[in-house]
Amino acid sequence: MGWQNGNTIYSQTLPSSVETDISFTAIYRKIPVITSRASAGGSITPSGTNEVAYGSSQKYTITPDEGCYIKKVTVDGVSKGQIDSFDFTDVISDHEIYAEFGRLCNVSFSDYSNGKILYSINGGEYKEVPGDNKHLLILELDTGKTNTLEVYAIAGEGYEFGRQSLVYYSEGGSKQTIEKIGLPSVTINLNASRNWDFDISFEKIVYPITLETDGNGTLSGAEGVNYQESAVYTVTPNDHYVIKDILLDGTSVLSESELNGTSAQYTLQNVNAE
Repeated sequence: MGWQNGNTIYSQTLPSSVETDISFTAIYRKIPVITSRASAGGSITPSGTNEVAYGSSQKYTITPDEGCYIKKVTVDGVSKGQIDSFDFTDVISDHEIYAEFGRLCNVSFSDYSNGKILYSINGGEYKEVPGDNKHLLILELDTGKTNTLEVYAIAGEGYEFGRQSLVYYSEGGSKQTIEKIGLPSVTINLNASRNWDFDISFEKIVYPITLETDGNGTLSGAEGVNYQESAVYTVTPNDHYVIKDILLDGTSVLSESELNGTSAQYTLQNVNAE
C-alpha cells in the first residue's frame, strides 16, 4: 500500500500473510523554512522564503551595495551586529533573517583656520569637525529616508565668517558649485550626493575708520584697521593754518604741545570697534 504527500510517494510492503487487523498511521513533519529580507542598500543571499532539509544547515551572505554599509543583521528578532554572513545549523524550525543597510557619505572641509566648524546629522547633537589635515567626515546614514547635515561656522576671536562655497562632486566626478552662502550656518540634503566638499574661511575683522577735516588741511592714515591692531594718523594743516584740535569720536585727543602746531600724529591702539 502507499500514500502521497505532494510529489513524495511513501510506501509500505504488507506481510504476505495477514491474519489480524493492521493499522497504519502516517506522521508528517513540517519542512522548516527560512525567510530572508534586506533593506535598500544591499542584498542577502539566498533571498526570499526557502525550504531547508530538516536538521541541515544553511548559510546566508550579506552584501552592501557600493557606497553603502551593513548597519545591522537581525536573526529571529535578535540583533547580531554588523556581520556579513550567518550560518543556520541543525535547522528543525522556521527562522527569519533581516539585513539592514545604511549609506556612506563623505564630507570634507577646506584647510580652514582661526575658527571651528560644528555639524549635526538629522537634527542630532552638534559635534566639532576633527582638526586633522583632511578635515574629512565619513557619515553613516539611514537608507529610505531624507538625511540632513547642518554645518555651523564659529569664528575665533578677532575673526569673522568670510565666504562659504558649498560644492559637491557628482557620481561622474565633476565638481559643481550649488550654493554660495553668506550666513554662518547651512543645512543640506545629503541624499543628493555621496561626496560633499565645503570651502570655508574666517577673515580678520577690519574696522572702518572715517577720516574727515574742515577742509583746511589733510588727515592721512589707514581707512580700515584689523581687530586689536594699531594705526598712525598724520594731521597736516594747509599753509597759513595751524592745528586747532583733533577729535576722535567727538572727543579731543590733541595734546597741549600739539595745540596750534603745524603737524601732529595720533596713534589708534588695539582697535576693537569702529
